Amino acid sequence: KNPLFAFLFGKVEDDENEDNSVDRLRKMNEKNNKQEKELIQKMLFEQNRRRRVTDNSKPNDDRYEESVQAEKEDYIATLISYKPWLDRSFLSQFKIDLLKKYFPVLPGSVPFKNLNDKQKEEMSKELTFIKEKVFAHRNKPREAKSDYELAYDMRYLCKNGDFLVKRIQSRNYYERLDVRFEASESEIRKAYRTKALEWHPDNIKKQWKYCFANEEAYFTFIKEIFLMIDEAYKTLIDKTLRMKYNDSLRTQKQYKN
Repeated sequence: KNPLFAFLFGKVEDDENEDNSVDRLRKMNEKNNKQEKELIQKMLFEQNRRRRVTDNSKPNDDRYEESVQAEKEDYIATLISYKPWLDRSFLSQFKIDLLKKYFPVLPGSVPFKNLNDKQKEEMSKELTFIKEKVFAHRNKPREAKSDYELAYDMRYLCKNGDFLVKRIQSRNYYERLDVRFEASESEIRKAYRTKALEWHPDNIKKQWKYCFANEEAYFTFIKEIFLMIDEAYKTLIDKTLRMKYNDSLRTQKQYKN
């Protein structure tokens, strides 16, 4: 190449390259600024969205709580119309889902006010019994309650059922029937008949038949308790089984001959 040509036009080429580089840098800055601006806009949009959600959550939560509370109050009112021994202060301790679980209103149930005169009279007697015999021991520690007091809690308040079952499970067969280790066969039979009158599911409604906090749950517990009593009787009334059982008790050092 001609040196003069290269000198003259090479500088121009360098100037053009420099101009192109500056232009590219400027465009890159514009592009980066645009991307940064878009990113900032997205961040602001997300912040505003979260703020709106936060601002709206409290009213929505309040409306939900009000709805749940209204449903609970309606259900408590319904419960009291069917189960008038239950009081509002006691029921208010439970959440709505637990109220429906522990104190269901079964299909076919009739409110107290819709019972006929004879049914109202019978149920009123039972309500008096609950007030005088059950509620009188309502706040007594469960450890200090008798089996029958715990059974009443289970029937009318739907509580202490598991505790009663575990208590009876912990007893040996003689204790379940309330007889001595030396009890005769006739004593064992008599004790079993007494227990059957008290705990057999078929006898539960002979005296009081209307009031149950949760009838299905109550009879589940009663059947379990009676099976334990029946197991004790069948073992102790059979001489061979009784001898084996007595040997096991001696091994456990619960009784001595």
